[in-house]
Amino acid sequence: MATERRCAKCGGKMFFSEDVYSGYLHCLQCGSTREMRPLGALDEELEATLRPLRQAMGLAPERSLIR
Repeated sequence: MATERRCAKCGGKMFFSEDVYSGYLHCLQCGSTREMRPLGALDEELEATLRPLRQAMGLAPERSLIR
């Protein structure tokens, strides 16, 4: 399925496909492929990046608020 996303490499149209493991965006013009990561993995990566900054500013909670 074609999407409105454009390829970072050539500016071509991207289309989405998926298999058992993940989803992918493929460029129709140059063939570049990007793996789509699950939102949960992105949330964990963002939290890992922000945690040291919050601790440095004294904003980090002592325990996680999410259960």
